[in-house]
Amino acid sequence: MWNKLLGIALALFVFAGLTTTAAADAPRPDGRTYAVLVGVADYPSSPLPRTDVDAQRIGQALQRHLPEDRLRMQLLLNAEATRANVTRALAEVAQQSTERDEVIFFFSGHGSTEPDETDGDEGDRLDETIELYDGSLRDDELARMLEDVKSRLAIVALDSCFSGGFLFDVANEPGRMAMFSSDEDLTSAVPSQEAGGWLSLYLAEALEGRADGAADGVAGQAQDGQLTALEIEMYVEDRFAAQQRISASDPGDRTVGYQRVDIKRTGVAPDSVFMNLGGPVVGGTERRVVFENRAITLPGTQDFGALPRVDLPLEAGHTYVVETFELAGSTDTVLELRRQQGAAPSERDPVLAQNDDAGDGLASAVRWTADAPGTYYAVVHPYAPETGGTFGLRLVQLVESSSVTTHRDVIAEQTNVQLPGTMDVSALPTLELDVEAGNTYVFETFDLAGSTDTVLELRRAQGAGPSASDPVVAQNDDAGGTLASRLQWTASDSGRYYVVVRPYHQSTGGSFSLRATEVRREHGARPPTAQPPTARPSTTTPGALLERPAVSLPMSEDFAAMPTFPVTFDAGRHYTIETYDLVGSTDTVLELRRMQGAAPSPSDPVVAQNDDAGMTLASRIDHTATDSGAYYVLVRPYMAETGGTFGLRVTAR
Repeated sequence: MWNKLLGIALALFVFAGLTTTAAADAPRPDGRTYAVLVGVADYPSSPLPRTDVDAQRIGQALQRHLPEDRLRMQLLLNAEATRANVTRALAEVAQQSTERDEVIFFFSGHGSTEPDETDGDEGDRLDETIELYDGSLRDDELARMLEDVKSRLAIVALDSCFSGGFLFDVANEPGRMAMFSSDEDLTSAVPSQEAGGWLSLYLAEALEGRADGAADGVAGQAQDGQLTALEIEMYVEDRFAAQQRISASDPGDRTVGYQRVDIKRTGVAPDSVFMNLGGPVVGGTERRVVFENRAITLPGTQDFGALPRVDLPLEAGHTYVVETFELAGSTDTVLELRRQQGAAPSERDPVLAQNDDAGDGLASAVRWTADAPGTYYAVVHPYAPETGGTFGLRLVQLVESSSVTTHRDVIAEQTNVQLPGTMDVSALPTLELDVEAGNTYVFETFDLAGSTDTVLELRRAQGAGPSASDPVVAQNDDAGGTLASRLQWTASDSGRYYVVVRPYHQSTGGSFSLRATEVRREHGARPPTAQPPTARPSTTTPGALLERPAVSLPMSEDFAAMPTFPVTFDAGRHYTIETYDLVGSTDTVLELRRMQGAAPSPSDPVVAQNDDAGMTLASRIDHTATDSGAYYVLVRPYMAETGGTFGLRVTAR
C-alpha cells in the first residue's frame, strides 16, 4: 500500500544516451539505440488515462525512424512495469551500451513525493518519485541506476507531478539534456484526450519528426532530416507556450501556481544530433521542389547591384524554404529573402529573413511563410570577399500531408575502409552508383578511427572510371561538428555518379565506414492543398490567359520581326508573364507594352521589362495593371546571336 500523496500525472524519462564523460560536440548517431519504454495506466488504485499509450507512441516514433538492426527496445506496460523489471532492463542497457549509442528510458505514469530519509540532500526535505506498478522509484535510486549506462548523448524528459525535483539528481551529468513538465512543488496536468501528459504529447510529436526545422533561424538548424537538441527543445517549448495557462497545485492540493516546462542542457551542444529522421515516416511535412538553379556565380563583393538575385514566386499562406547548395571550393553564402517594393530590386527593400550557415556546412537556408502574394526575391552575398565562387539555389514548398510515406533505404555500406594519406584520386576509396532523377540520397562517413578526418565528394562519372577531371557535384568536410562527413543531395538527372573519400590532410588518413541511403516518398491520396508554383513547365497550364509553346525567336533586332502577343488586362489585377523551355543558347528579353495604335509600334510605351529571371536566360515580369485596356508582350533576343526557340505564358491571379 502506498503511504504517500500521489500526484495524478505522468512521469516520462527519455535518455538519448547517458555518459559520465562530456559529450562530443554534435556527433551524428552512428551506434545503436537502446530503448526502455515504461507506461502504467492500470494501477491497482488511481488508474490513469493513456499513460501506457504514451510509451507505445514513443516506441512507434523510434521504429519509424531507426533501422531495425540498430534499435534495441523493451516495452514494459502496466503489470509488466515492476521495480524488478525496470531495474533489470536498465542493468542490461548498462552492460551492453557503448559511448557511441543512444539510450532511451521512458516512463509515463504517476509522480509523487516522499520524505527524504536517506542522504538529506533535498532542500525541501522531500524526495520526488515515479510510481511503478508495484511501488515507487525515488530520484536518488534512478540516478544510481543510470550511472553505469554509457552513450554519447543524454536527453532526460520527465512529465510528472513535482518533476522539477529530479533536476539535481539526473540533469547535472555532462552530456545530458533534461526536460521537466513542472516545478518540484507543483503538479502536472493530464490532457483531455490527446495523450497522458502535455510533455509526453509534445515530445512524441517532436520525435515523430515535427521538430525538424523548429529552430531554422539559427545556423545549423535548417530542416534537413536530422533532429537536433535545440530543435527538440524549441518545439516542446513553443508548443507548451501556445497553451493557455494550466493551474497547478502543491503537495497539499492547494492551487498555488501554473504548470510550465523547464529544459536544461548540460554539456549538450545545440546542434547535437539526437536522431536522423528515417523511414517509413507517415504524415508531417513534404518538401516539393519548385525550382533549382545550378552553377550560379557569386562574386567576391558586397556591392548589392553585382550580387546574384533570384525571383521567387510565392503564394500567400504557403511555407517555403529557400536554400543554397552545391557550394564549390571555399564558397560561403549568406542568404537574404527580400520583398520588392519598387520596379526593381533595391537595397532599401526590406529583409524578411536572413541566414548564413544552415546545417553542417557553409550553405544557407531560410524558411518563410508568405503573408501575401507578390514579388519576392533572394539575394546571395559572400560571407567575406574571398568566399565567392559558385553555388546552386533551390526553392522548396513545404506541404502538410497525412498520406506521404518516406522510406530511407540503405543502398550501400562499406565498413573498415582504409583511407590513404594521399590526394591522388586514383588511390582514394570510391563508391560507384546509379541514381535516378528526382530521388534524394544521403552519403555519410562514420566510425572514424583515431585522427581520421574525411572529406566527401560526389562526382559525375564522365568516362569508364573515376577521374580527377570529373566534375564535383557536391562536397562536405565536417558534419555535425565532428570529423565525419555527410552529403544530402537530390539528383537532377539519372546516370552514373560516384562518391570519393579523401583525407582532409595527408596526415589524417586512417579507417572509416561509408553509407549511402536513398530517400523515397510514396504518395497516397493527398488532402486538398494549393498546388505549388511551377517553374517554367513545358506543358499547357490550366487557367493561363495565353500560352504559346515552341515560339521561334529570330536572330534579329528588327522590331517588326519580333514575336508580339496582344493581351487585355483589367485594372488592379496581377499578371505574370514568363518565357520558358529555352532551347540551346536562346536568351530572351521580355517587354510589356501599352498598345496605343492598331498595331504594335516601337513608339508604344514600355510598361515593364525583364531580361534574366532566377539567374537563368529565361525572363519573367510580375505586373499589376493600373488601368484596363489593350497591352502586348514583345519578346526579343538579348543579342542577335541568342535567337532560338522558347515558350511564353501569361497568367492572372
